[in-house]
Amino acid sequence: MSQTLPPTLPPTVIIDAEEGRNAWQQAVAEYSDLSPFLHPTFLDGVERILPWRRLFVRASGLGTASVFLRQRGPVRDIVLPPFCPYSALLLDVGPPPSDTVDLASLLMPARQLPTTRLFSLPPGTGMERLGAAPDSTQANERFTYHLPALPLERAVEEWSTSQRRAFRKHRGSFTYSMVDADTLAGSPATVRAVIAETIQRVQAGYARHRARMPLASSGLQQLSEDLIRDGIGQLHILRDATDNGLAAGVLVVRNSHTAWYWLAGSEPGPAMTVLLGYLQDDLYRTGVSTLDLMGANTPGIAEFKRRFGGTLISYLHIRTASWAGLAAERAAMWYHGLRP
Repeated sequence: MSQTLPPTLPPTVIIDAEEGRNAWQQAVAEYSDLSPFLHPTFLDGVERILPWRRLFVRASGLGTASVFLRQRGPVRDIVLPPFCPYSALLLDVGPPPSDTVDLASLLMPARQLPTTRLFSLPPGTGMERLGAAPDSTQANERFTYHLPALPLERAVEEWSTSQRRAFRKHRGSFTYSMVDADTLAGSPATVRAVIAETIQRVQAGYARHRARMPLASSGLQQLSEDLIRDGIGQLHILRDATDNGLAAGVLVVRNSHTAWYWLAGSEPGPAMTVLLGYLQDDLYRTGVSTLDLMGANTPGIAEFKRRFGGTLISYLHIRTASWAGLAAERAAMWYHGLRP
């Protein structure tokens, strides 16, 4: 990505937090079908959970960006929060935009921003759509699978043989239901308990891989409830037909055409496979066309998601880093037993 920077202004940070939130509210109000990851309910909830500072940045050609500033000792960097597949970037609303996503001003040196910055772009935004960027910019592909929302039997027919066999063998062992804003309004205590059970299944999944869930369970509980209440989230659950215990749960976040497999946990076994069939069917019936499986970059997880017959989609991580930022990153990886 060695290109010459265009004559553009560097990014500016809205210093006053209240002014920044108002600017974001005004910007998103002009979008008729907002991504849930740009919705104020989602971003405000993530801000409450994380110990990082949230900044609102104005950049030419991009409008407003909502970013998170992490500090590790003397090293500061702009990062992508956990459970966020891409950055909260809003293109200016007005005349028809060009096909170019101009990240140049977000990457330029600015007094209020650290040199080390990471921006993730939504799936389908290819290198050819990027404007000029500094010589130090790095671009890495990340991956997810997109599944079509289909009627149940058609959905299952698209799966691998092993997944079809598992669904048909075990579907009678479970009961399926969905929790939405109306359910929450009618039975708030019951829904809170189901959310808590689902988060416990998510935590157990991380523990099986000797990892910790990157967001605190108490914060996730409140954020999940807020997303469901505001109509952005729906909780799809599968219970054991014998003892009614929670076998699997998926909290999807969605707009009118896409749902994201945002928070998912299950008991070991076929439960999640069965739940995905019902989930594809339910989304189809409510007008959603695509289920984004939220990442396929770890071999075991990628293989599981591949078996459902989706399309492999790439999205870009655009990054510029200082030597101090790179050193801090390597040190953190060594500390966690990973190879840089």
